[in-house]
Amino acid sequence: MNEEWLDIWAAMDEVRTVVDAVCGDAVWSLRHNVAAGCLELELNRHLPPDEAEALARQFYLTADYTGEGNRGSLFVLYRQ
Repeated sequence: MNEEWLDIWAAMDEVRTVVDAVCGDAVWSLRHNVAAGCLELELNRHLPPDEAEALARQFYLTADYTGEGNRGSLFVLYRQ
């Protein structure tokens, strides 16, 4: 198995752990954007902007709250 994919899956697992700890079971979608080299997260709920910014600061990866999607708050997490 490719070591890079193992790192990506480990990062995704840590993202889910943080979301579960802070928001409960709130991950709607978490995927790796190969072209951008980042993880894209959408929650299944819409957080107020201050709570979304606070969540972004909890991740060990650099993360940005990017707004609201169809299901909930959107985040981009940068692996580099």
